[in-house]
Amino acid sequence: MENSTSKIYNNFTDSSNNVYSFDNYIDFAQFWFNLSRRTAKLLFPTNFAKLQNAAANSKEARTKI
Repeated sequence: MENSTSKIYNNFTDSSNNVYSFDNYIDFAQFWFNLSRRTAKLLFPTNFAKLQNAAANSKEARTKI
């Protein structure tokens, strides 16, 4: 069960039902931005838009490290 503070990158699946889980934005961003856009769309067809938004437009993405 997801709590109100969970992010999409904390737990998601790909088109083959492989589970991905990242505890923090930095680890997720490294994973996400190492995928080509085409590959990401193929692997995550149902969650692509939400995952892309989390990677590029979330509060964590706009915060300087």
